[in-house]
Amino acid sequence: MSRSTGVNLFFGILILGFIFYIALRVFPLFQPNARPNPLAALSASEIIGQQLINFDSKVELPEYKFYHLLIWEIKALEKRFGVNPNMAFQELRRALNLDIKSDRKILSITRTSLLQYLTMCLFTWFMLVHMSATLEFKIQTIDIMIIFCWQFLGGYLFHLLVRLITTKICAPFLPLFQMIYKVRCLVKISRPLQDIKAVMESFLNSKSLANQHKNIVIRLELYLMTIKTKGSLPKEELDCLIEEIWDSYEATLEKLEKFLLGVKLMSFLLFIIPGYFYSISLVMGQVDL
Repeated sequence: MSRSTGVNLFFGILILGFIFYIALRVFPLFQPNARPNPLAALSASEIIGQQLINFDSKVELPEYKFYHLLIWEIKALEKRFGVNPNMAFQELRRALNLDIKSDRKILSITRTSLLQYLTMCLFTWFMLVHMSATLEFKIQTIDIMIIFCWQFLGGYLFHLLVRLITTKICAPFLPLFQMIYKVRCLVKISRPLQDIKAVMESFLNSKSLANQHKNIVIRLELYLMTIKTKGSLPKEELDCLIEEIWDSYEATLEKLEKFLLGVKLMSFLLFIIPGYFYSISLVMGQVDL
């Protein structure tokens, strides 16, 4: 093996190792089993879940979406009016379980997308290192840096796009979930209809309404009209509305998966294919095929 081939192998293996390290950071193979503080091993959602089962005022409540806000509001109502928070907490636990399931699906989609991009990068470098060792040709350091920087830029932009699209698609549901579960909790602890009406009106008057929520907004306006004219809230309809919101959210996650498929294809065409053909051109430039 010539000296140039050895240098090529060194740089190639070094870059392969770096990409493999990033892949392990995305999908860790091992998780630490024991930590000094038991709560340190729990995520914010898991701590919230524990507090909903058995609330402990000594445990610091982490911020997690809207759940920590609703918990403190319900505890404030308990202190002020003596309401029993158990039914409301059970409702929040059901919502939290569905939310965690959806978050895991989003995390799986985004991680899988990033891993596929890294896998395509690994293939390019494996091919380049293999051809360098087999055909014994020299790759200039500048060529190595060009390919690596181009793929690194692509990975960085890919990561930013995934976060941007995920936030853009999923974030509009957060105010809606916060409102509907606040209403649901107020119903569970038997608060006056005036309080429930105020929550609905505040949401409908806010700027957080999204275009995909038009049907839900119409339903809420009908519920408000029912409260004003009949002095009652259709609780069964409220349950159906919550199911419809979660179904809409699931459909949105499917849309997210399709968007990320397009982002992966674009990243492949812009950042992987050019590196692949650049590698081929390096081979053809130094080896008489």
